[in-house]
Amino acid sequence: MEVVLDGARLEVEPEGETLQDVIGWLLENQVSADRALREVKVNGEPYNMADMGPASGMAASEIQHLEVETAEARQVALEFMGQAPTYLEAIAQAVAAVAELFRVVDERDASEQYIAVLESLQLFLTMLEETRRLLGLDLESAVYQERTAAAALENLSGLIKKLLDAQENEDWVLLADLLEYDLAPELRAWGEFAKLLKDQCLS
Repeated sequence: MEVVLDGARLEVEPEGETLQDVIGWLLENQVSADRALREVKVNGEPYNMADMGPASGMAASEIQHLEVETAEARQVALEFMGQAPTYLEAIAQAVAAVAELFRVVDERDASEQYIAVLESLQLFLTMLEETRRLLGLDLESAVYQERTAAAALENLSGLIKKLLDAQENEDWVLLADLLEYDLAPELRAWGEFAKLLKDQCLS
């Protein structure tokens, strides 16, 4: 695999069995702590989870050329907050499609797409925590529809637990309802919280 990091060809072979492993290794071993991931291109194409699948499912052996761009961490955090509403809306739309698959008992396709939704959501939560740390976000002062972002984050965590419980119990009807009527609206609400938090950083 040929790896180009911030415009320079990497002279050492990266470690890892998946794209996620390789990216993690690069960030830990080749990127300074004050910088963060900005863009990834796989075989010349910008990495897109919706089209290419989760990074944890892409084998490193499938990648001939990997380009990774980093930027100053604060700038990446601000960009993330700006892009979050669009990202969350895409997840919300995927959630509605997954809910419909569970309702028509297309369990195999539904489960695959459900896993992708959970991974996308986990990525958002990871980035949110990192952004909160980098930008010093005050989740208590961001209020949307009479809720603080802190309360909404706690609610989202509880909702994820309910989703996992429904999945474990193979209660597909409940899982579909939670996805469509609870998770999708919560994701759209977080799109509004993201706007408020970005404004907080810029004020």
